[in-house]
Amino acid sequence: SIGYSPPPPSAAAPPSEPAEPTAAPARRPKTNARRASALHANQKPLALMERQILAASDVGDVIWEPFGGLASASVAALRLGRRAHAAEIDADYFAAAAARLQTELARAPIGAAS
Repeated sequence: SIGYSPPPPSAAAPPSEPAEPTAAPARRPKTNARRASALHANQKPLALMERQILAASDVGDVIWEPFGGLASASVAALRLGRRAHAAEIDADYFAAAAARLQTELARAPIGAAS
């Protein structure tokens, strides 16, 4: 059988004082150098999301978008007659996604494109 052996403890002496906490890493700016109009640096094209959803789900299925960003998959899911759930930790992206989804819901009946 294959087992796991942890590495031996370090021979270095422990520091005499606790280390100072490091500063939080700097956040990347919320712009995309390639597309200045995009809010999110990794915004997916809606056509790509629609293609993936059509290939991997049926009308009425639930699409889960755990890292929602601007909710491109959720918008595509609604357009194709799927239900959508998304999560986003960043408040700015969440607000933009919520506005985008409200606009999409007001645009046309859900599933009109399917």
